[in-house]
Parts: sequence; C-alpha cells; structure tokens
Amino acid sequence: MKFYITRHGQVAPKENYGDAQFPAGDPPLTELGRAQASRLGDYMRHIGFHGPLYTSPYARTMETAEIIADKTGSKIIPTAFMREILKSEWVPGTFHGMRLEQIQKRFRHVDASAGLPYPWWSPHSDTEEDVFVRVSKGFLELNPQEDAMFVGHGASAGHLIHFLNIPKKSGRNLCNCSLSILDTEDPKNSLYFDTAHLPYKMVGMNTVMLSDLDGEKMKIIMKRGINVPKELSASNSLKLLHIGDTSSFTYPYYQELILKVKPDIILHTGDMVDEVKAGRMIGTREEYEAGLIQISDILKNSGAKEIYVVPGNNDLPELIKKHAPFAKVLAPDTQLKIGGITCTVAHAWYEVKIKSEWYFYGHGTSGEPWKPEQNDKNGVCHFNAVWGPKAFLLPERKLYEFSRPEDLEL
Repeated sequence: MKFYITRHGQVAPKENYGDAQFPAGDPPLTELGRAQASRLGDYMRHIGFHGPLYTSPYARTMETAEIIADKTGSKIIPTAFMREILKSEWVPGTFHGMRLEQIQKRFRHVDASAGLPYPWWSPHSDTEEDVFVRVSKGFLELNPQEDAMFVGHGASAGHLIHFLNIPKKSGRNLCNCSLSILDTEDPKNSLYFDTAHLPYKMVGMNTVMLSDLDGEKMKIIMKRGINVPKELSASNSLKLLHIGDTSSFTYPYYQELILKVKPDIILHTGDMVDEVKAGRMIGTREEYEAGLIQISDILKNSGAKEIYVVPGNNDLPELIKKHAPFAKVLAPDTQLKIGGITCTVAHAWYEVKIKSEWYFYGHGTSGEPWKPEQNDKNGVCHFNAVWGPKAFLLPERKLYEFSRPEDLEL
C-alpha cells in the first residue's frame, strides 16, 4: 500500500483574515493555491491514484481535495484528526467550522456515507505534542487498507509524516501541495516533501515563495563574489571545470565561476535545470526548455573549446541537442580521455561500470560508497558534482574545489 500526504494549497495573506499560519477563520485558497492543487491532481491521476482523500474539514483543505478529486475521481472523507493546530487560546471560542451537511452541499466529491462529529475541532488550544498524539491515534483507528491520501495542514500533515516514519531529506520544507509518500512494500520508493510535480514558481509556504527566498540568497552570494585563486585563473595549463545538478536560480553563480576560472573544457554531468523534473514529470517541458536555453547560452559563451554534457534523469536529451548543438552529448558510462587522463563520465555513481583513472558524475550521494578523502591524485579519483563544482589544472592534476551555491552559509 501507499499513503500520500499533502498540505493544502496557498491561502490568502494574513492581513486579509488574521494569522496566516494559525487562522481563526476558514479562508479559501488563492488562485495560486487552486493551481497548485490542480497540478497535484494531474500527477495523482497520472500515477493511477483513485483512492479516498481523508481531509481536514477546513475550507482550504476541502477545496484542495475537491480539485484533486476532480482529476482522480476519488471520494473525499472529512477527517477530524487532520484538522489544523489551534495555538491561541482565543481561537476555539471564535472559530466555527462547517457542519457535515454544509460540507456535502459545497463539495460534490464528499462520500455520501461519511460521518463527522460536530464540533470537530478542539475546545482548547493545541500543542505540537497534542497534534502528534491526535494524528497518530486517528490513523491507527482508521487503519486504512488501501492506497489513500491525507490532506491536512502544516502541523497535521507534518506530524503524520513523522508518525509514518517517512525518511527525511534535508533542506526541504512542507510546502503547499507538496507530496510525501510512504510505500509500505518498498520504503525506498517513499518521498519526503517532494515538489517535483509543481513548477518552480509555484513552490512555497503560503505567502513565502521558494523562488523569492532563492533569489534573495543568490543576490547576497553574488554581492559577496566567488573567490577563485589567482594561480588558477591566471594559469595557462589545460583547465577543466566539472559542474552538475544546476538549478536555474544558481546560473549567475556558475556564469561568474566560468568567467573567473576560464576553463578550456567544461563537463556537465546532468540535470541542467535541476529544479524541473522534466525527465519524469508531466507538464514540465516548457519550464525546462526556458531554463535550458539560459544555461546553454552560458556554456556557449564560456570560451571553452570543448563542452561535454551527460543528460540526467531530469533532462530531455533531444532538447539539449537542440539548444546546445556545440556540446558533445554523452551517454552514461562513457569513457574518454581528458587532458591525457582516462575518465568515465555518468550522471549518477551507480551508472559507472567502465574502469578508469577518474570518474565524474553527480545526481546525489545516497548509497555512494566512495568518499572524497579516498581520492589519490596520482591514482583513482571520484568527483561528484553534488560535492560542489571543481576545477582542475590537468597537467599538474591539481584540484580546486568550490561550494555549491545551495550549500553556502549566509
């Protein structure tokens, strides 16, 4: 079985109705919130989900579920234990949620046999521990025996994900209409706070958008500048720059790095527009192509004599060939000579089969047996783009390491 957990779509700014995170009222979704829910519904239909939607009885969660159900044909079951946390003492006395009859009249996908006690909210304020106990107890009592989705709020969805022990991935937030999955048969297929089904510009936590946060971070990083050693930038030795897994908001960083390093050879080991999962997500081609044109222009104007690209699982190779005809597009596990050094290039470490002196890849570090400290510059070396971009003076086999902009501390 698979259990899917999501947070409702974006709601109106707090000045419109009160506290944005823990409102006293019951605000509807914004236009963006409805678009987020629609994208999630498209994805759930694409993967063949038709199971029940156990949904908090708040308007914003019910509206989110209704939009998903429009796509999947699912039944919505109003579920009290998925309700919002009430953090302020005055909230319970002023909030009046919808009765079941009102919910059924307003949302056409509600299961006719559903039941919902009234009032379904707490008569007192909640702590985070209260929410965890409520959600875990409710899930155990429900004991679902089929694939099901749970539509909740930041607190209730977050604590259900915690209770189900879905493996965490660092650096992720519980965004609106993100998707977490517990695969009970194969936990390796589980997902944590995943937003791959959403366009980058749609990813956010109510009024806080990820693109805005990333943009502000990049402004600070670019103002600070990139420190490239003079011995590297001024060297006339044959230079290689290895990059990979490049999100579009980081392009200015890589453009400046290329300008300062002045590489003769650039190797990109895939996922050229890393935040867009075009290779495995429907409806992302246009967004991916827009980002690909930007990074292709940076590579074209780099001054490098040779450019290699190994498409990643989130890339569309035919578009890379279209927009970067100057690059040599290589299949994973290709062996080539770079500056006289035998190299195997791939997108991910587990694709590497051909034995060489140096190995280049990216994608991630999960399960990777090789550690950077094992590298021997006169022997076998592995270079993962996720460890950070790297420049090389090839005749000297000298390595210069840089941080990924995503990993820089401000």
